[in-house]
Amino acid sequence: MDTRDLQITNTYFVERASFVNLFKEGNFQLQPSITKKIKLVDERTFDVSLKFEVKNSDERPFPFDIELVVTLRSHFDKEILKDKELDEFLNITCVGMLYPYLRTCVTNLCTTSLVSPIILPVADVKKILKEE
Repeated sequence: MDTRDLQITNTYFVERASFVNLFKEGNFQLQPSITKKIKLVDERTFDVSLKFEVKNSDERPFPFDIELVVTLRSHFDKEILKDKELDEFLNITCVGMLYPYLRTCVTNLCTTSLVSPIILPVADVKKILKEE
């Protein structure tokens, strides 16, 4: 791919944020769910979303429920990126760009809700995808 012809405009936004404090006490183990969604908006626009979720349940008790969806909207000429390059751009590059925002939003949402913050680890998206 000749990147000189590639012009990308990215917009990051929080699509959904929810926090419910259940006021439980004790020792809890964080078992979050992080999922990815890629959506074609139009011929030149893709949305890549990451959803972070922790829900209290009988099997996995936790002191609060949190759901956060962050989205990166990428506008570019689809003809420049084809097949494997497009797949790699959306699944690795965009997710790698979006994950630090997700980490920050999760921490900030907890902090502003007056609970101990959840600090997600730094992640190498390329390495994680290879392991899958």
